Amino acid sequence: MIDWIWTNREWVFSGFGVAVVLGILEWFRRKGSSGSMVRQSQRSGDHSTNIQSGRDIKIDGGKLGR
Repeated sequence: MIDWIWTNREWVFSGFGVAVVLGILEWFRRKGSSGSMVRQSQRSGDHSTNIQSGRDIKIDGGKLGR
C-alpha cells in the first residue's frame, strides 16, 4: 500500500486524489455516526414559549397572516 502511494504520489496528492480520499473518509465518518443520538438542550426565561426540534416542525394554530 505504501509503495503504491509513493509510486502514485503526484496523483494521490493532487486535487483529485485529495478529494477522493476526503470523500472516502467522510463516507466512513457518516456510516459510523448513523446510530449515534444527537443531544439537544434549551434554556428559557419565565413565561416563555419554546419549541425545539431535531428536524422539521409544523405549527398549525389557525389562520396566520390575516
